[in-house]
Amino acid sequence: MVDVHLVANQPTTINLTLQLPPDIGKVESAVIDVAGTLDHVTLNNLPLWKLVARKLAHLAGKAVDPGATATIRVGSNPDTVCESGVLYGPFSATLASTLVVEPATATADGATLDIINLGMMTLCVTITANFDCTLSVDAVAMDIREGRCAAPADFAGTWTGTFECGNWCLQPYGGYQQMTVVQNGTDASFVDDGGDAFAGVVCGNMFRFEYTGSDFRERGTLTLNEDGTATMRSTWRSLTQPYCGGDCVDQVTR
Repeated sequence: MVDVHLVANQPTTINLTLQLPPDIGKVESAVIDVAGTLDHVTLNNLPLWKLVARKLAHLAGKAVDPGATATIRVGSNPDTVCESGVLYGPFSATLASTLVVEPATATADGATLDIINLGMMTLCVTITANFDCTLSVDAVAMDIREGRCAAPADFAGTWTGTFECGNWCLQPYGGYQQMTVVQNGTDASFVDDGGDAFAGVVCGNMFRFEYTGSDFRERGTLTLNEDGTATMRSTWRSLTQPYCGGDCVDQVTR
């Protein structure tokens, strides 16, 4: 869940990091459903899709129909995506008797598909609205089509290395880690130093994994490099208050 305060007629930026579920292999095509994403948006704690122009105009203290424009940039690095990510849009959203979004979707190009298949995609959404409000986003709608995976690489064994994780509530953290991967064909799993069990699917040289517990969820990928090392990327989100999260990057050797 991301909460952002919008000031009328001023661009506001939201960064969202997405991870595909571990049972999805190589993505062959993808379409960002902008209109569908708005089903997961609330304005001042009211579902956007339930609002009509008169209600929102009254809420915003305006006599005109409220509206907004947005652009989306896609990248793999949350620190640079807003400046150099692949650009989509602008998109316009207006409210009459129903919500109208133009264009309603954005089809991912080849550069975006490469980013998706790295295992971590960051969206930089810039919104300019003609009214003040607090906007909340809890999901992004996307239609994807899977392609065929290459033969699964061998990830079995004990991996060690260092990791660095972000935490938007507190300071970043990091340290040493060790994990033992158990693999049976395309199915693989491991237990981290904290005792949490991760499981997922191997597609070619990438192992997608996921953990969902009572207090946090983490999804990520372990990708084999040409020199025999591996790069581990993941995104974690807490499931209880205060809602925190961050991105992790690990370099490990077997």
